[in-house]
Amino acid sequence: MQQRTEEKIRLSAENRLNSGGYRIQRRVFSPGEVYPLHRHEFCEFFLVAEGELKQTFNGSSATLPAGSLQFCFADDEHLLECSGSSPACIFNVHVGNLRFRKDLAALSDHWRIPIEDCTQRISPLPDEIFHSLLYKSERLCRMDNSSAMAMVLFRLLTEEVLFLLAARTSDLDGTLPPEWLLNACQEMQKAENFTAGLSRMVELSGKSQEHLCRTFRNHYGMTPREFILELKLMEAARQLTAGVPVVDAATAAGFQNLSYFRKTFQARFAMLPLQYRKKFGI
Repeated sequence: MQQRTEEKIRLSAENRLNSGGYRIQRRVFSPGEVYPLHRHEFCEFFLVAEGELKQTFNGSSATLPAGSLQFCFADDEHLLECSGSSPACIFNVHVGNLRFRKDLAALSDHWRIPIEDCTQRISPLPDEIFHSLLYKSERLCRMDNSSAMAMVLFRLLTEEVLFLLAARTSDLDGTLPPEWLLNACQEMQKAENFTAGLSRMVELSGKSQEHLCRTFRNHYGMTPREFILELKLMEAARQLTAGVPVVDAATAAGFQNLSYFRKTFQARFAMLPLQYRKKFGI
């Protein structure tokens, strides 16, 4: 068994990040293996794909089973240990600190939350979200990281992670959103739910539409419709990246009006869906 060390390793962005400003790798831990206490000059998030890890994060310990997502700011300290009897596999992503914080700041401003208060660990993820992140991570590990396609897929991956982190965060006054709202938000990230729209979220919440909308806005600074629209647009972008025709991508994401889809997609991604598919589709 590898021995623990209290030495604090600092990982340099210059040595770790590629020309695109990120790095992704698949890492397998053998039972008992320890990655010693360290910090970074960059932000990091990792997805536990298989097995189980024990993590010491800024002095606190937690178990991370398969399906866990962990985010670290630059200068957070953590130690990882494969504490189970079988190997553990993670997809580990490094991204430049200024770039990631800028993106997080934009999203945090939209949700009206302080950057430093964002959720840093989600465990377990909903199955559909876990498989979505796993799919993107596996593909990125097999791609040329300098290609335009890799950059788009990396962008989709980080935006999904940012969205998850912000969606699980407490509001400005420190009051945690009620469990029914957290559960409804989590369930709405499944395609069969967000494609059904606001009525499905009302059903999942168990509350009236008025109460849901008021509580959602109080905690997240946006409406449930805006939340659902973001989920639909992210799914449409994923479909287009996979080479799906525009009409089929819109339908799969739950858009019934093609003109509205084109308008909202262009506002979100600064190009029309067909342009996006031609530029980034497989």
